[in-house]
Amino acid sequence: MRYYYITDSKADIENFKEKFGVDNKGRDIYSLFIKYKDRLKNHGISNDITYHTKHTSKEEMLDILYRMDNQSYENEKGEISKNNYRKVYENNNWKILEPLDWQTSMALGEGTTWCITGRYDTNGEVKPSQAKQYFNEYLNSYYMTYYFVYDKKNGKKYCICPRTNDDIDIWNEEDKLIDNGQLFQSIGEEGIKSMGLNIVLPDENGFVIENEVLKKYEGDESKIEIPNGVKIIGKNAFYECTSLQSITIPSSVEEIGYGSFAFCDSLQSITIPSSVREIGDSAFVSCDSLQSITIPNGVEEIGENAFVFCDSLQSITIPTSVKEIGAYVFKGCDSLKSIYINDEKTAKVILENNPWVKDKIVLR
Repeated sequence: MRYYYITDSKADIENFKEKFGVDNKGRDIYSLFIKYKDRLKNHGISNDITYHTKHTSKEEMLDILYRMDNQSYENEKGEISKNNYRKVYENNNWKILEPLDWQTSMALGEGTTWCITGRYDTNGEVKPSQAKQYFNEYLNSYYMTYYFVYDKKNGKKYCICPRTNDDIDIWNEEDKLIDNGQLFQSIGEEGIKSMGLNIVLPDENGFVIENEVLKKYEGDESKIEIPNGVKIIGKNAFYECTSLQSITIPSSVEEIGYGSFAFCDSLQSITIPSSVREIGDSAFVSCDSLQSITIPNGVEEIGENAFVFCDSLQSITIPTSVKEIGAYVFKGCDSLKSIYINDEKTAKVILENNPWVKDKIVLR
């Protein structure tokens, strides 16, 4: 394919030559740039000399042109050659590569819209200086690099970006976050360990449980019984489980963590045992189908925003054991009619941070 360009002005050419000059072999960098102008365009790199005069250092320009000269991008067969990467894992279905410098990160990210590789500025142009800065910042911040994962069977690429073992982003080729659990299940334990990650995969029922903490539910059942032995339902464990309608919590559970059931908009019924001592912040945010809930005697703390925007919630029972209730617990609960309590002391605990629900309190 032939590309047609607007002729560069004499002044633009002189500015380019003045900035970049020659390489260490005495070759004119402008001549090399013109030689590879079509190839730059094909690889999604700007071939505008004015752009590079403003945004690209000489070191970055040489790296770009040398990679063009050596064909370091993927060839027609999809093979990667002459890049500085480490192949950490490969089987029949998956290949995982770790980029060891920012140039390789750009090359491996080619053909995607990954911002994670630092390839793009706000105008959508490839910006090597941004790639270099991002790569170095990532290493300095998290003491690890990100990984490029190739699904050989389906021809897809992913970028896995671990910050900690519990904080991992996975981006697809459209620069969108995807579900960690499903991809890790497909890659398997050996592939996961090759990246230095210690991730517990879901059991046969979809529960990810580690050290008595239920970290995540990866299933899609409508009725769930949490396994006995779990002590903590972790942060966002059932986040956006839209198929979930009812759940039974065993007597081993002592804490319902932050956002545990947030946005479970089909949840209608939940049984909380008296073993629970704490219901965390935002635990039941936007559980739109939940109409009533009984907090058992034994619960001592209900966190901020615990039932925010539970649109269908009509009644809730709060026991005398509750010593602290955070702010905005019932904000946006437009259908709430009754907050049942057993003594005036509980009323004071509720009203301390939620005075606007005074007319909803019913002493029994």
